[in-house]
Amino acid sequence: MGTAIRECSCIVGENAIHVEGLFLYRNECGSTAVKLFLEDFLETKISFDDIYGAYLAEIDLPDRQVFFSDNSGMRRFFIHWEDARFEKTFIAALSKGERNPNYAAIAQFLYFGCVYNSETIEKHVIQSSAGSYYEVRGGKIEEKSKMLAPLKALDADEEILGKMMRTVCKAIPAYGECFCTITGGWTAGLSLRIFYTTG
Repeated sequence: MGTAIRECSCIVGENAIHVEGLFLYRNECGSTAVKLFLEDFLETKISFDDIYGAYLAEIDLPDRQVFFSDNSGMRRFFIHWEDARFEKTFIAALSKGERNPNYAAIAQFLYFGCVYNSETIEKHVIQSSAGSYYEVRGGKIEEKSKMLAPLKALDADEEILGKMMRTVCKAIPAYGECFCTITGGWTAGLSLRIFYTTG
C-alpha cells in the first residue's frame, strides 16, 4: 500500500508521520507540531481534542498505519474498504475495472446536488469520519473513535474563540514549509467545534 500524503513529515526511530494542511498541536504549528504529536502518540498520551487545523495525517508504524483528518471534517480521506486504501480524491480511491454504483447516494446527489453523509456514488468508497481515526494492519481497516468531547462540554466563549483565532493567525505565516488553503487556514477547524458552542 502506498503513502497517500506527503507534505510535513517527521521521523522518530522507525516511525513516521506525514501531514498535509494546517496542523496545530500544543500551541505549535508546522514540523514542530507534527514532531510533538508523533512523540505523544507513541507514548499514547494524546487527545485528539488538542489538535486544530484543516489537515490529513498518516502515521507509519512498523506494525500498522494510522490515518485521520481534522476534527471538523473540512478535510477527509476517501477510503476504499476492499483494498484498504486511503486517498485524497475520490477518483484516486476508485479501483480499476468493475464499478459498484451506490444508487441511494446517486439519487441523493441528483436530488440535492451532493451526498450528505460519508457515502459516495461508489459502494466500496466512503469518506473518512471527522470523529474517527483508522488503523490499517494486515490489509484490514479498523475504525476507532477519537473520543472527542461533546460540543456542549467544550469551553467556548468569545475570549477563548478570540485566543484560538489569534493562534491560527500567528501560525499561518509559518506554513511556508506546509502549504494550506486560506479557507482552511482562517477557520482552522474551529468552525464546527467552537463556533457552534459560542451561540
